[in-house]
Amino acid sequence: MTETITSGKAAHATAAPPALGGLGLFTVLLGAALPLIDFFIVNVALPTIGHDLAASEAVLELVVAGYGLAYAVLLVLGGRLGDLFGRRRLFLGGMAAFGLTSLACGLAPSAWTLVAARV
Repeated sequence: MTETITSGKAAHATAAPPALGGLGLFTVLLGAALPLIDFFIVNVALPTIGHDLAASEAVLELVVAGYGLAYAVLLVLGGRLGDLFGRRRLFLGGMAAFGLTSLACGLAPSAWTLVAARV
């Protein structure tokens, strides 16, 4: 470990973070692609969702727009929380939350429940 002297105080150089391997890169890229894939899936399924849940066009718009708005607002907060608590921990927590909310969306008995689960 190197040591430099600055104004009489010893400062230790920090170690570089471990390199991201091929599997790690694939995992991060897949995680980053999930919101886009989710948007495509929901847009294709909107007619069926509207029919099965007896949802109006306005509610279907909220299904899509609510998710997009929540994603955009929480993106910066998630980055900051990743800096504070660790990127890996927050990534795993986010993936778990994505899975649970996807399950809630799949089991939603009404259109408004679906909107709430998507947001």
